[in-house]
Amino acid sequence: MFYIDKDKQLNEKEILAYINAFKTKYLPQLITNKKYYDVLNPAIMAKTVEDKTKSCEKIPIPFSRFVTTLISGYFMGKPVSYLIPDEELSTIISMNRNKEISHNASLEKDASIFGVAYELLYLDSNKNLKFTKINPQQIVLIYSNEIDGELLYVIRFWNETDILTNKETMNVELYSNTDIKIYKQSNGGLELIETKIHYFGTNPIIPIFNNEDKTGDSQCIHKLTDCYDKSISSSQDFFNELNESFLVIYNSDLDDETIRKMKSNRIFAVDSGDTGGDARIEWLTRDGKNSEGEAFNNRIVDDILTFSFVKDLQQASKSHISAESTKMGLMGVEQLCVEKETYFRTALLKRLEIICNVYNLFGNNFDFTDVKITFVRNIPQNISAISDTVSKLKDTVSTRSLLQQIPFIQSVDDELKQLEEERKHNYDNEIKKETLVQ
Repeated sequence: MFYIDKDKQLNEKEILAYINAFKTKYLPQLITNKKYYDVLNPAIMAKTVEDKTKSCEKIPIPFSRFVTTLISGYFMGKPVSYLIPDEELSTIISMNRNKEISHNASLEKDASIFGVAYELLYLDSNKNLKFTKINPQQIVLIYSNEIDGELLYVIRFWNETDILTNKETMNVELYSNTDIKIYKQSNGGLELIETKIHYFGTNPIIPIFNNEDKTGDSQCIHKLTDCYDKSISSSQDFFNELNESFLVIYNSDLDDETIRKMKSNRIFAVDSGDTGGDARIEWLTRDGKNSEGEAFNNRIVDDILTFSFVKDLQQASKSHISAESTKMGLMGVEQLCVEKETYFRTALLKRLEIICNVYNLFGNNFDFTDVKITFVRNIPQNISAISDTVSKLKDTVSTRSLLQQIPFIQSVDDELKQLEEERKHNYDNEIKKETLVQ
């Protein structure tokens, strides 16, 4: 993130400078985070040995992938639900519901890996509003240095490679609140190709931060992962050398050809040589017991699970206690997800603001501030207890609010429509019955 004066206009030279600064200051950590997720843990993959005859195992352990899978599944494993008073706006939001569910999960995965995710809203060729995810390794954020810290510019850059010449050309897009400037790299600088005016009323690229520090969920355990990788790889090196034991023949003057024949026939029969001692054969091996190493490895694994907060999730998945009791055992990871929820909610409201801005251009009067967003944790739910609570509150709380409490209902609006249709159908049937009786 970079900060400039609110009225500052960026030129081509400054855009390149910000991209280069991003590549130096922020990109290395993003690349490192992705390598750990892809199980290409940098420290162990860089392992070397001076003696080329020695074993050099490189065993990266997928702890980062494990942490992201569990925490993201807990936080976004169940879809976000919306309470939208405006029926027309509710219909518009529901049109992309299926895509949005997987899209939100994908954004959360990026946020968990990189510490930040990015969403781009755009209009397709039919003027339909769409959204897509953008690679965090290609995005530079520039904010106002005033107290409000408004997002002024988003720089998106990526390289194209010519299949014939293998020449790389950098493409750059500069997003502001009013337009999108498109550049191509030319003679070491940038050439402005096109300027597109947009009507979103705000920057169409939305950042979703994972937490205040903008760190990935497994970033805090990278060093512990390196330690475990090294220990496991060293253990495998030890066992490789242990398996390469030497056969030792004492007090015999066997020549090489005779030994080769014995090995081929898998039979060894030796006589005492001129040394005067009794001939014997045995294996030269090392002791393979390593109880201290095993205890050390177990301690590292326990630390990794504890400090990444997934230990609570593992224990909860094996528990058969009530959902409320389960929540009490998830205080650590829940605090982490509360922070995630704060930033994700901000991003979703920004998305709703853009949707309302676009549709209001066609004469509507949608207000995104009327929408209520609910996040549901992906933990076992006591449906019986929830049903009992809903039943007791039916004369006190609105039907819409009660339906929001039921975990298997994904769209409250769809459920209300279905209830209304059922009531109408039942009413019509009753009318028919009364008519027949008369």
